[in-house]
Amino acid sequence: MPRSAALSLCILLAAGPALANAPPPPEAAYATAVSDGMTGGWRFEADGKMPPACDQPMGEGGQTITFEFVYSGGRVTWTTQGGDDVVIPKTAFAMDGEGTARLTMPDGTSLAFNVADLSAKTMVGVEMADIAADLKGKTFRKCYEAADRSAIKPEHYGVYAHPLGLDDYDYLSQGGSWTPPRFVDTRFETKGTDLCKTPDAQYVFFDLVGPLGFSMGRWNSGALAEKLAVGEKPAVAPDEVANWTIEGVTATDQGWAITATELIPPNGSRGDTTTFTLLAKDDVVTIPEWKRTYRRCTEGEETTEVPE
Repeated sequence: MPRSAALSLCILLAAGPALANAPPPPEAAYATAVSDGMTGGWRFEADGKMPPACDQPMGEGGQTITFEFVYSGGRVTWTTQGGDDVVIPKTAFAMDGEGTARLTMPDGTSLAFNVADLSAKTMVGVEMADIAADLKGKTFRKCYEAADRSAIKPEHYGVYAHPLGLDDYDYLSQGGSWTPPRFVDTRFETKGTDLCKTPDAQYVFFDLVGPLGFSMGRWNSGALAEKLAVGEKPAVAPDEVANWTIEGVTATDQGWAITATELIPPNGSRGDTTTFTLLAKDDVVTIPEWKRTYRRCTEGEETTEVPE
């Protein structure tokens, strides 16, 4: 972190509840310090209390919200009171003079939080768009810090240290785009059809945005999963579905080297750690270790369910 941003963060953390009464640091550095402090996961409990451990189930009416700013400019993942998952890949982040952090979506609607008590790891929802009107007046407490990005080789852009170049993110990673890429196994391509829209298919995806962790998965499309569930034999035998947590990524001359640890069902315990080589040419990625080739797709109907 540049010295100016680090200094601003120190000012922010030292201010405590009186942050709103303290002279604000320079605007850009102040916004950076606030976004650094907001990055991670936050929880609201309807009774105003927190459970003894962050990984315990929330009480009735509880909500969670997660922020990431390093790549996306303001990615929000929000589990509502009703249990619905809302993902906003990119917003424009800004601070006003009243200690309010505002994340504005392309359509002009925004989420807004008073962060005057951010040093105490609390923030309060203020007046905001109808989509999130339920957040107004709720106090969120920080429960999860951002994952360590140090094993993902950094390049520096402005005041932020990006784990990879922006072009790497845009090509490879889900999490920071309204049209997230996934990579469809070319074995499922049939003559005269668009592989990206093929109902029966298998694909891999990568999420390098986080912020609570970085992941990759090999999943079946919804249509293929349904066939397998009823014992129907597909035309192409899919590989075993799997999830991994990504430990590190390094850009290479031809693509990337990704070190990942497999997560073993049903509770996601850690399995073997492996390094995969991704060779990219245009919209095609090859993983030599799997002897598989995938096409980059940003459309089509794929499942969003975690495989069992």
